[in-house]
Amino acid sequence: MVYEYQNQIMAYILTHPWQKGDAPKLDSVLSSIKETKSLYIHDMAVSPSAQGLGVAKKLVNQVITISTNSDFAGIGLIAIQGARTFWQAFGFQPFDNISGSLSASLASYSDDACYMYLQADKAK
Repeated sequence: MVYEYQNQIMAYILTHPWQKGDAPKLDSVLSSIKETKSLYIHDMAVSPSAQGLGVAKKLVNQVITISTNSDFAGIGLIAIQGARTFWQAFGFQPFDNISGSLSASLASYSDDACYMYLQADKAK
């Protein structure tokens, strides 16, 4: 999804189906996921000229609404660059059961990378 203002894209959020408790490695080619009940927020960016306007909040709330209405069980993501607090405001929580695959994926991101998950029934 994108946020457009005066014919300019000011922000985007990229989501796709992915297994709960797993995440793709940074800079990897995505494979097809055939059977999953979870979405994954792969990336989100907001233009500096749109920051502070609540655009990121609108995009995330839209993804949560779509996820819930589409019967997904929840949404996963990797929080980086100190964004854990931002995601926790929506109900995302750090995931405790870190598999070897997820650990390898986290290692491809920054040192503060944290896998987080939002159960659909806990969405704010």
